[in-house]
Parts: sequence; structure tokens; C-alpha cells
Amino acid sequence: MVMMPSKKTPKYYVPATAKTLQILEALAAFDKPATLQDLIDYTRLPKSSVYVILTTLETLRYVERDSANTFRLGPKAIQFGAVATQAANLSQLFHQAARKIVDECGETVQLAILDQAEVIYVAREDGTRQVQLVSRIGRRLPAHATGLGKVLLAALPADSIDTLYANRSLPTLTARTISSASQLKAELKLVRERGYAHDNQESSEGLQCLAAPIYDHTGQAIAAVSVSFLSARATPEHYQCILSSVQSAAQEISVGMGWHISSAKKQTKPSTVNSII
Repeated sequence: MVMMPSKKTPKYYVPATAKTLQILEALAAFDKPATLQDLIDYTRLPKSSVYVILTTLETLRYVERDSANTFRLGPKAIQFGAVATQAANLSQLFHQAARKIVDECGETVQLAILDQAEVIYVAREDGTRQVQLVSRIGRRLPAHATGLGKVLLAALPADSIDTLYANRSLPTLTARTISSASQLKAELKLVRERGYAHDNQESSEGLQCLAAPIYDHTGQAIAAVSVSFLSARATPEHYQCILSSVQSAAQEISVGMGWHISSAKKQTKPSTVNSII
């Protein structure tokens, strides 16, 4: 049976929302389509409430009704579950791969997603070497100023970049930050050709990072992984260690998310994908 909140009801509590979630939870609990009476018995809600909520959810495609007048979760409810599962898988895969990078190179590893012209940092694995990052989990930074952002922007169609930056300025975080749309386009072209991005003190003085894209089962870039390191440690050997590690991690996570070579062939930018095969 669906349990009601055991704590004192908070000030901002919407009973109708709680009832809706109870019904969705009940549908998820059944291993076969449920009747109206099944749901009433399971939730202990009034028949009128269950019926009205079910009808609303059916209209919005969160619930489906079959010819036998039984109910099951609809495509939109299933979509939410799939997104949540994907996010959980991505986080788990990231930390597994990131720990290997820390063992190999000792540097801090970060995961980010793209939101318009910004990146959002969503996960991090701290390294054993000292490094002062400007980012933290949940923080946003201009995409054009970071390796993570550049590698994700590079995965977008060229016309999307034109639209995205048509009426948008490019804030500078350091003297090295890209400051014009033409400069950004040239940089993104380079990123596509080599399959990774390099932030050379563009988001923070004295700090560099290398980033590679993560693909899902459709071949779309859904996130990016980066390794940050001090410029003072950027010897050719250490740089190559980081580059190899971040590309391997991106490929490992991508495969874990369902990406495979046939997905790469569907991409409009095969050079970007092939660079991490």
C-alpha cells in the first residue's frame, strides 16, 4: 500500500498532487494493468478522486486505459523513469571512470551538461594533486570559456551556434577567454576535428583542462568529462597521460550509456565521434 507522509504535514502541501503521485506509484507497483477498484483498494482514496485523477492522467498520456477498462502507466510516465535511470547510470559510470583517471594521473575529474550557452557541473571526483577549481557541483559557467562547454558546443549543428550567440555576448573570465563569435566558431571547428577540447587558462588563470564528449545510445552528446590540472604541471608526458585518460573515460562512459559504432555512423560529425573510438 502507498504510505502517506509520516511527518507533520508541511505548510506548502498540495493534497491533489499527493493523491496523483499515490496513484502513479500504485500503477508502478502492479505487474499487470490495474482496475479502478484495484487502485482504490491500494491507495485507500475515494472512488471519485481516483477516477478524476486517472482521467486527467490519461488525457495527458501519463496513464493508458485498455479495452478491458484497466489502467497502466503511459508513455510520458515511462519517459520520466527512463530519464531518471539514464541520469543514475551516467553518474555511476562517471565515478567509475573518474576514479581510474585519479589513479593514473592524480588530477580532478568533472562531469557537466550543456544548458543553452552555459555548462552545469553535475559531478566531480577529486584528485590527489592540489588544484583550485572555479567550478563546483551545481555551478554554471559560460560554455565558451570551458573545455567541457566547448566540446558540447562542438556537437551542435553550426546553425545552432549562430542562433545561440546571435544576440548573446561572450563574457571573458581571463585574458585568454574567447571573446568573439568568429573566434568561437574557429575553436569549435578544431574541437570537432580532434575530438576533444582544451581549456588553456580560459576559465581560470594558471589552470588547464582537457575534455571529451559522452554519447548516448542515439549517438547524441549528452554530457562531457574533463580533467583539470595546473599549467605548472603541464609537461608533455603529463598532458598526454591526461588526454589519453579523458578520451578513454569518455568512450567507456559512452559505451555504458549504450553508444556503439553504429551510432557513430549516424552522426553528422563523424570525425568527432571517430576520434574516441
